[in-house]
Amino acid sequence: MLKKVLFLLLIFTGIIQNMDAQTTMKHSFACTDYTQGIVCVFSAEGKLVWQYPAENCNDLSALPNGNLLFNTGKGVKEVTYDKKIVFSYESKSEIYACQRLANGNTFIGECNSGFLLEVSPNGQIVKKIKLLHDGVDGGHLFMRNARKLDNGNYLAAHIGQDKVCEYDSVGHLLREIPVKGGPHSVIRLPNGNTVISCSDHNGEPRIVEVDNSNAIVWQITKNELPGIELKFMSGMELQQNGNLVLTNWLGHNQFGKAPQAFEITRDKRVIWVYNDHSILKTMSNIQILDSKEKLFDKFSQVNNTQWSVLTAQSFIKRFPDPDTIHWVSNTNHFSWQAGYLMFAMEKLWKATGDPFYFNYIKRYVDQQVDENGNIPDFKDDALDNFLPGYAILFMYEQTHLEKYKIAAGKIRAAFDTYPRNTNGLFWHGEWAKNQVWVDGLFMGQLFLARYGKTIGDSEYAFNEVVKQITLVADICQKKNGLLLHGWDESKKASWADKTTGLAQEVWSEGLGWYAVLMADVFDYLPKQHPGYAKVFDIHQKLCKGLKAVQDTKTGMWCQVVDKPNEPGNWNETSGTGMYIYLLEKSMEKGYIPAAEYAQVVSKAYDGIIKKNKINEKGFMDLIECSSIGIMDNYQAYISQPKEVSPFAAFGSFIIGTSAVEYGKYGR
Repeated sequence: MLKKVLFLLLIFTGIIQNMDAQTTMKHSFACTDYTQGIVCVFSAEGKLVWQYPAENCNDLSALPNGNLLFNTGKGVKEVTYDKKIVFSYESKSEIYACQRLANGNTFIGECNSGFLLEVSPNGQIVKKIKLLHDGVDGGHLFMRNARKLDNGNYLAAHIGQDKVCEYDSVGHLLREIPVKGGPHSVIRLPNGNTVISCSDHNGEPRIVEVDNSNAIVWQITKNELPGIELKFMSGMELQQNGNLVLTNWLGHNQFGKAPQAFEITRDKRVIWVYNDHSILKTMSNIQILDSKEKLFDKFSQVNNTQWSVLTAQSFIKRFPDPDTIHWVSNTNHFSWQAGYLMFAMEKLWKATGDPFYFNYIKRYVDQQVDENGNIPDFKDDALDNFLPGYAILFMYEQTHLEKYKIAAGKIRAAFDTYPRNTNGLFWHGEWAKNQVWVDGLFMGQLFLARYGKTIGDSEYAFNEVVKQITLVADICQKKNGLLLHGWDESKKASWADKTTGLAQEVWSEGLGWYAVLMADVFDYLPKQHPGYAKVFDIHQKLCKGLKAVQDTKTGMWCQVVDKPNEPGNWNETSGTGMYIYLLEKSMEKGYIPAAEYAQVVSKAYDGIIKKNKINEKGFMDLIECSSIGIMDNYQAYISQPKEVSPFAAFGSFIIGTSAVEYGKYGR
């Protein structure tokens, strides 16, 4: 399988320009991209070999133990080359500074709160210095980079106040260095001088060195260097030979207008420049790795672009308030769109252990469930509205708070009066009388299965789940193992066959929901249940059927799933993510043989990641998707618009790619 290492999904051109014609200087390096929220490692040839999500990352250290330490918006993390979090600190304040101290503690500068902290390896604050008065919020511009010095003093760059301050070990102000341009980063040199990088505050981006009397003894001004206009000078690293490696942050509408990093000598010769804008947008800090070969080797030997993580991070940036995950015209926020995204975020939280995803789920659930366990927005008139209950069960499992148990009980009780056909199958919704859609089973039955295992009422829950899955399969599953989109007992729907009541085609995302249910139902359904064997047989036929109709050219599955070679059919992204999830998880669980299915999943993974594009706002978009209802015929299905970034596609992409990226077989 080809390794996928490009975050922006653009072909890397490998441009590294050297402004000094006398040198062929190259550097391997680690860096932060503030705008995209990633930490990256690049080879000396300019190849992106490693990346990790880090919101608003601004500070970075390559540690002697081979790990990377960096800030994450309102936190700090230490991460290994294989992406294990070995140190984590979270705050309510913006954080732009972090530094590993010789004693193993971590120094952290909190911006809004004005705290200088020292935190032990187990996350305990062992020292706190307060720079602001009680009740004062320093705001976004109070402090950027800060460092603890060898003598125990602290340097802090107060960007909004145009000054750098030096404080003693208990926080008393010892010295104030006025610097126009908004100081961003500070370095204390061995000779006692201080180097300061300045932002675009008041139009004065530059690098200045001052002596003990605050006199400027060396500087680089905005337009002094040929071919390099300083835009917003941010990170700095002092090299052993006295050179400085500097980052030129290109935010504030400057993207692509100047080189992002360069190395300069004391006599102002530029000997290395990084000027590739196809991968990074706004480099904010850098660490040269040339002298840390073992560290670089660790990071470069891993095929570790985690598309699931990058896509989830982009989605949450796009929708920071999970209560906004709904169609524009939808006034009910307790429905499948948010429910499915919470389902996906739970998968990613379990794979990564990153509390970022857990907190997102918790925020959504707490927006829906009050302290008494009520769910004001829950309407039991469609199966789509039951899916968010799955996230409520997750929160109950993690916290054991009674309000979540009460809320889940209210959703469970709604099944007792929910409308059914004469054979017992649930209607898709009151607006779709007598209609059964295969996608609707996922919306309701996965909740019931988890409820039966987590809370109780298991006899009803498991019996209902088995009944719904098997009855739908009896009616809708074709000889090829795939299920038609739906069935109308009344045969009155325009799409329903007038004799059988069946829909005409197997739709990608519709079957996909059923596939995800089949992937997870065995996590809850006991093997000793009398219906287990029949459900498992349905699962086996489904997996075999999907393998048979995979697009041999792209590895994906089509809008009308079992007709990949028919004219006009096209690869559909959301359903493909769901099938990847089913097959990868089924291999992991031993339900299907990896020898037969690993290459199926590998090829599908290679295909789906090509559907991830960056839009003009810097967010990840998913193309060629379809979220629709049941159509009348083949032509109607393939004629549907190829949608860009519907909610369902994000959930499907995340669960599919995460299953592969954190699994055993598909990559």
